[in-house]
Amino acid sequence: MTRIQQSINRRDWLGTALTMGGSLLLSPYLSKEFLRQNDAETVIKLNANENPYGPPKSVLDSIRHFDGELFRYQGIYANNLREQLASFHGLESQMIMLGAGSSVLLQLLGHYVQQKSATLHYCSPTFNILPDTLKKAGGKPNSLPLTKDYKFDLAALKEADETPGAIYLVNPNNPTGTFYERTEMELFCKSINSKTLIILDEAYIEYAGDGQSLVGLLKQMPNLIIVRTFSKIYGMAGLRMGYLMASAAIIRQLQQLVPWPNHDLSTLSLVAAGNALQSSSFVQTTRTTNARVMQSTIKALESLGYRCSPSVANFVYFNTKGRNLRAALEGYGVQIGQLDYENQTYARVTVGKEQEMERFVQCLQKLN
Repeated sequence: MTRIQQSINRRDWLGTALTMGGSLLLSPYLSKEFLRQNDAETVIKLNANENPYGPPKSVLDSIRHFDGELFRYQGIYANNLREQLASFHGLESQMIMLGAGSSVLLQLLGHYVQQKSATLHYCSPTFNILPDTLKKAGGKPNSLPLTKDYKFDLAALKEADETPGAIYLVNPNNPTGTFYERTEMELFCKSINSKTLIILDEAYIEYAGDGQSLVGLLKQMPNLIIVRTFSKIYGMAGLRMGYLMASAAIIRQLQQLVPWPNHDLSTLSLVAAGNALQSSSFVQTTRTTNARVMQSTIKALESLGYRCSPSVANFVYFNTKGRNLRAALEGYGVQIGQLDYENQTYARVTVGKEQEMERFVQCLQKLN
């Protein structure tokens, strides 16, 4: 029996549960009211899918010991990182675009899809910055439901495909954590009309294991765009660094939508990202630890009667049985995400360190 499972029987966590309304509560930020009621140092923040172990030591060292010229603009460092990413993924640097986190790049893609007057087909719930941006720009996002096992409905997406069209995929999906193996995702992408733009968000792909990315298809499929981030397994959310990979032609078109490419990047973030790429052992250790703690958490949740989605990411998605667990857990200084979907209430909890998940489970036990 793991420490998390053992913690279910501990009944020493007392508190008064708060109640509050709300349907979409996945914000990574702590409210002023929440901070007023809790000591910021004792708050357990399990709502933003951050890596509690990162970043790698090499990343921190690269920042501490940087001796370059910070009074210069960051152009040379941006070029260096593009070259490093190109080497890392087996691409040309002309196929890579950088951004201050993947969210900025997904917003840019929303405007790109709108410019092409394409209908964007995707499944919901998912990470919705791209379709939200498209809608605000006057575009046409078309949301389809997930399958019964909380996965993107690939058959429905293929059936909905049209010209001009675009398909948005998130693999592993956020907030459900569900995942398609590379072979199945590759078959799907190859089955789509070559004139349809395919946008694939791989923010959590490192958690799924080596060899699961579709980066290898980029040279074969000029209609494929892949978005990645350093915010998740590399533990660099606060440094804001993401990148996009596509054909050189698409990269040129995207750059035309940006007045000054790389203007939103900092020198230190660029240097740190380059060092992170060399941290393969850190990635493996983090992935292994995350999987172990996540499985223990899922077992604990299921023993309490909560139905969990089969996640391969660094978070767990589960049905709350109609309860506002987010509000209740805030009363114990624990913050999670929560959303309503198809008349059901679901929670998404980040997999933190083992002791953090113990406290999360203990609080749930008191509320159960």
